[in-house]
Amino acid sequence: MQHVLIIHEVADYPAWKKVFDAAAGIRKEAGERSYTICSN
Repeated sequence: MQHVLIIHEVADYPAWKKVFDAAAGIRKEAGERSYTICSN
């Protein structure tokens, strides 16, 4: 199984999450099966 780890800073989480959620179909078509969002 392959994994991709992406780390980047997000200045405005609510705005980022809105765009992230809107792209769910694109990610699914590209083969995404699941994701986890982590913060510190």
